[in-house]
Amino acid sequence: MTARASVIVRTRNRPLLLERALASIAGQTMRDLQVVVVNDGGDAARVEAQLEPVRDRLGDLRVVHHEASVGRPQAMLAGMALADAPAFVFHDDDDSWEPEFLERTLAHLDAHPEEVGVATRCTVVWEEVVDGEVRELRREVLSDGMTRVGFIATLTQNSTPPICLVLRRAAYDEAGGYDPTLDALADWELLLRVLRLGRIGLVEGPPLALWHRREHQQGHEGNSVHAEEHVHERFNETIRDDYLRRSLEDDARLGNALFVTALHDRTRADVAAVQQHLAAITAHLDARFDAQRAHLEVVGLEVAARHAEIEALRQEVVALRGMLEARSVRGRLAAGARRLGGAGRR
Repeated sequence: MTARASVIVRTRNRPLLLERALASIAGQTMRDLQVVVVNDGGDAARVEAQLEPVRDRLGDLRVVHHEASVGRPQAMLAGMALADAPAFVFHDDDDSWEPEFLERTLAHLDAHPEEVGVATRCTVVWEEVVDGEVRELRREVLSDGMTRVGFIATLTQNSTPPICLVLRRAAYDEAGGYDPTLDALADWELLLRVLRLGRIGLVEGPPLALWHRREHQQGHEGNSVHAEEHVHERFNETIRDDYLRRSLEDDARLGNALFVTALHDRTRADVAAVQQHLAAITAHLDARFDAQRAHLEVVGLEVAARHAEIEALRQEVVALRGMLEARSVRGRLAAGARRLGGAGRR
C-alpha cells in the first residue's frame, strides 16, 4: 500500500547532522510514511550504519548512493524519482521537525483538498559545530506574523523553507518539477510555479519545523545560504531575468516593463532623497545633542566647583565657630577666676 507522504533526505558527508535528521523523522507521530535517502557522493557504509538503528521506524525506506556527487538539483530529482506517495516534503539532512509535523500537515491537506500544499510556521535555530558537537546559539521564529503562504510575498523572497512545506505530488508534476539547471533556489522557483496553480495552506499554532542555520560554518557542515551566498544572489537574478524575458513576448509588454522599471527607479530616487534628508536631520540633532552634552559637562564642572567652594566655606565656618566657642570658654574661666580671686581678698 502506498504511504501517505514521501520524506526525501539529501545528504553528503554530514554524519553528525544526518543522525539528528533521521531521529527527527523516526520520531514522527504519523508513521505511514516513505523515506527516500539520497546519499550524494558520501560514505555509503556510514550512511547505512546510521540508518540501521532507526530503519524500522522509517516506514517504506528507499536509499540511493551516488558514487560521486551529482549536485543539489540532480540529487533532488533522484529522490523524487523514487518517491511515489501523494504528498512529499524535503527534509534536508541538517534540519528537524517537531514530532507532530507530518500528522498536522497531512490532516490539513485531508481537510482542504482544494489546496496544493501546506506549510507550518518555522523556527530558525542558529548553531555552530565545534569539536564534533552541535552548539545551539539562539532561536527565532521566521516571519512571526505570517498568516498564509502568499504569492505576492513569495515573489519578493521565500519565507517558506523546504523543511516546513508539504506539497501534493500532483501539483509538483503539473508544475513541471524541479529545474535541474538551478544550483540554488530551485525550491523557491518551484514554489512560485506551484503557487500559480493554487493556494498553499498554513497550519495555525506554534512552529512545527526547525530550520538549522550555521552562519559562519564552512565546508560540509555549512549552509549554502551562507557559505554560498554569492551563488544564491546570482541565481536569484537569473531566475527573475528568465521569467521577465519569457513574459515580454511583444513590444507592448516590453514598454510596460520599461515603464515599471522607470517608476521603480524614480521611487528609489525619492526614497534615497528622503533617506538623505533624514540623515541630515539626524546629523543636526546629533550635533545639537553633542553641544548640549558639552554645555552640561561645563555646567557640571561649574556646579562641582561651587560645591567645593561652599564646602570650603562650611569648613571655615566650623573652624570659626570652634575658635569662638574656645574663646568663650576661656573668657568664662577667666571671669570665674577673677571672681574667685576677689572673694579671697575679702
